[in-house]
Amino acid sequence: MDDYKTMLDKIYSKISSISSKSERFEIPKAEIYYESNFTIWKNFYRFQELFRRDENFIIKFFKKELGAPIENKDGRIIIYRKIPQDILEDKIRMFFKFYVLCYECNGVDTVLVNRNGRVEIVCEACGASRVIM
Repeated sequence: MDDYKTMLDKIYSKISSISSKSERFEIPKAEIYYESNFTIWKNFYRFQELFRRDENFIIKFFKKELGAPIENKDGRIIIYRKIPQDILEDKIRMFFKFYVLCYECNGVDTVLVNRNGRVEIVCEACGASRVIM
């Protein structure tokens, strides 16, 4: 019985050391400013890099969710409507939850894969996949 307990103690010590090493993924704040009735999203490309998604895919999502035309003009993302900071932050979290986060392991190492005309999100960490389109 003592051998079993010592083995469990060894395993738990290894598990706790692994879990303490993992870093929590934090979504940065959107940096925006307003010009007239337009919203300029300054750090859009940081989100694109962190989320590892195609620019057009992300823009298409935000066009639909915000109900406003969006375009990339001279390296700036222009939303042709005044969008409050908190609304944009909510939509960013929504995009992250549906199109980046793995539903099984909550990992962020996911890719979008086109299989048989369907777009799936596939986790590179645990191998889970689900159809999103």
